[in-house]
Amino acid sequence: MMMGSNSTYLQELPENNDFILSQYDLIGEGSRMPTGKNEVVLVIDKYNRIDKAFFEKLAISEDTENYKLTDFIGKTILKVIPNDDYYTRNGDLYTAAAPADYEKLYDSDTGTKLTITGILRSKKDVSSNYLSPGIAYTTALTAAVVEDAQKSEIATAQKGSDKDVLLGTPLDNKAKDNALLMLGADSTPTGINIHPKDYESKDKIKEYLDKYNDGKSNDDQLIYSDMAEMISSITGTLLDTVTYVLSGFAAISLLVSTIMIGIITYVSVIERTKEIGILRSVGARKKDISRIFNAETLIIGFTAGMIGVGLSYLLQIPINTIISNLAGISGVASLNPLHAAVLVAGSMILTLIAGFIPSRMAAKKDPVVALRSE
Repeated sequence: MMMGSNSTYLQELPENNDFILSQYDLIGEGSRMPTGKNEVVLVIDKYNRIDKAFFEKLAISEDTENYKLTDFIGKTILKVIPNDDYYTRNGDLYTAAAPADYEKLYDSDTGTKLTITGILRSKKDVSSNYLSPGIAYTTALTAAVVEDAQKSEIATAQKGSDKDVLLGTPLDNKAKDNALLMLGADSTPTGINIHPKDYESKDKIKEYLDKYNDGKSNDDQLIYSDMAEMISSITGTLLDTVTYVLSGFAAISLLVSTIMIGIITYVSVIERTKEIGILRSVGARKKDISRIFNAETLIIGFTAGMIGVGLSYLLQIPINTIISNLAGISGVASLNPLHAAVLVAGSMILTLIAGFIPSRMAAKKDPVVALRSE
């Protein structure tokens, strides 16, 4: 079971069962695809999960953790109620059934009871699912519901009235069209969902739609939304924001570490003042003293860089394992050897810069004064 945001859990199956079975597996003994208007399938994700809210909408609130998926095969737990039973006429207006009347409507002889004939589980190698977890019904049920709605008493009344037959408020043409759609009296499509097989096909579809809209007025143009591009854009924006924040913290960390390395090198120069005097007295040049401290800072940078890269390679193992178990994605955390080399070189350059001023101070010390120091 999982928590989710799917608000309806009801969706229509395409007529092509082969397409669905290319993305889903039928699981459970006796599981099969629905064929009639009174048959549906239960859809779950690749981890055998379905939203907890799904059970709440079915008024199943006890022991939901103990249900097995196969317990639902062959069960009748839903019913489609026709308009003429769901809406009751009171004078010129109609009233929808109250929740207290639902049990009576379910037990009545009218309507279409829906039997779960199988369970569809998303295949693990499918990256994008056509169906969401919930109930999927046949096109035969859609046709039957639309036909019943168009012939219902409330639909006929709404077609002949300029007022909302539920609220009694006046309606303009657009509001009336919406009311007829809500009652099922108008079956005009309000949108089309297109599911390209890959990104190349998606781009071709968008190119075709753009050509169709070219030169047409706003009223005649097709309005479309690219969900994949929208999600990619949102994800990219979030990743960019996180990257900027992390880059800021990294820059602050590098600045602080550079200052600290400079301080440590300066302390080393102070503590080794007499050693500097001895080296100068035996013939060491200023640049030789400077090179000693520069070499030490380079060694520090190389060691720190190697430790950081080594820890990164070690952390890749648990990070990739955790992400693979949670999201089924492998190889998310990876460090290219070239990038590792650049990081080590960057570490050495930063420590060299940090130790430049202290090393110059060491080179400029007077050997006589340095030898007198304790």
